[in-house]
Amino acid sequence: MIEDENMNQNEYACVFEMIDELRRRLEHNADGIENVTLDDYLEAMRAWLEAHQRKYAAPVSWDLVAEMLAGAAVYE
Repeated sequence: MIEDENMNQNEYACVFEMIDELRRRLEHNADGIENVTLDDYLEAMRAWLEAHQRKYAAPVSWDLVAEMLAGAAVYE
């Protein structure tokens, strides 16, 4: 687990909320989620990150992780 003393609790909360929301959507018909298998989801996550890499400067933030999780659910 990556620990960052400067990590804002709101950034963690954003990621936790996104994960919880994706799990809820998958449990209830997966409405709006294109990539329901782990394999498809991870493939889409990589593709989403590759397509959006210029938009974000290093270092990667937890906000980006939350966006990546959401984007991978629907990215084709």
